[in-house]
This record gives sequence, structure tokens and C-alpha cells, in this order.
Amino acid sequence: MLDTARRVLRSSIDAIAHEVAAGTTIIGLEPSCTAVFRDELPMLFPDDDVAKRVSDSFMTLGEFLASRDVDLPQLTATALLHPHCHQDAVIGMTGEEQVLANMGIEIQ
Repeated sequence: MLDTARRVLRSSIDAIAHEVAAGTTIIGLEPSCTAVFRDELPMLFPDDDVAKRVSDSFMTLGEFLASRDVDLPQLTATALLHPHCHQDAVIGMTGEEQVLANMGIEIQ
């Protein structure tokens, strides 16, 4: 399946390379898809500078919001945070945890 993965990812790289070259951040809303671009893409194309830039352009929504000065609503609440397995293993939950904490939400 690695040949299929390379073919599909090459098509994806080609489709968004112009956006990445323009400095566009790609926000991945589905953690396992984001993990593919962040973790697997650079391993499948280790010598491809465009693939590296595409990989580096991917962020979770939490990472994106945490990296910017965004005026978030304040909530007095407690939330049970259940991470997606791919996000927890490959990306981490730091961005999401920071956004929730910045909103005043106690995370359990």
C-alpha cells in the first residue's frame, strides 16, 4: 500500500503546493489526516523539499488558535478532554489544552 500512499500524497502535495508556497497555513480538522501530513508524508518523501514545506504547514485548529492572539470567549466550565488516538500519539494535545485553558475551561 506504500505505492498507493505515495501516489495519493503526491497528488495532494501538487494540489496545495501553491498555497503553501504563498504562506498559507493548512488547518487539519481530522486528526488522523493531519497526522498523515505531519508524520507520514515526510517519511515517504524524505528528500522532497516541497513535501517538507507541506508537512510543516499543517496545524490542528487548537495549534492555530494557540499560536495567535485570538480573543476567545471566557467560559466557567469543566470539560473532560478525550483526545483522538492519532492526535495524542503523533501530534499531541498542547494546542487544544492551551486554547481551553485560555478560555477558562478546567480540563480533566
